[in-house]
Amino acid sequence: MKETILLNFFIAFLLINCKVVESNTFLIPVGFKGKVIIIFEQKNGTPTKYEKGRRIYDIPNDGILLTQFKLAYGLNDSKFYYKDSMDNRVQLTDFNNAEESKLSNTVGIFASGTTGVYGNSGSSTSVTFLAFNVSNYEYLDSISNKVYIDKFKRKVIEKVGHDF
Repeated sequence: MKETILLNFFIAFLLINCKVVESNTFLIPVGFKGKVIIIFEQKNGTPTKYEKGRRIYDIPNDGILLTQFKLAYGLNDSKFYYKDSMDNRVQLTDFNNAEESKLSNTVGIFASGTTGVYGNSGSSTSVTFLAFNVSNYEYLDSISNKVYIDKFKRKVIEKVGHDF
């Protein structure tokens, strides 16, 4: 009985304190593997776009999307798809851990909830981002090493137009 009361209290606490935000759909070029980063609140970024009430993030070939959307913090339903030039879509699995992927060696999404700020938060040159990896288990090490990460960050700086 005590466990039921505590469980109900915990669920009520979560429901009251968790904000549900708009759902996201990420469209990734077919065959892409690597890091993806979405940089928010960019005046020259891709205009906001919705499909069936969901935010649409159409990821470019380099994996770096500048968008006019503002990052929304909270619970959401995110779906990830490979998309070809004819807008055909194949849903990718959002892996909770690498072991799931290791068994099938399937390409999927890793670290999908990664958000942060490049630069000093609140400064005029800081940028808010959301990032994730598109990979299979074997390729994860290739996109997690310092050389890849440094090269990717240089591409982000170049695309944003300033350092952080």
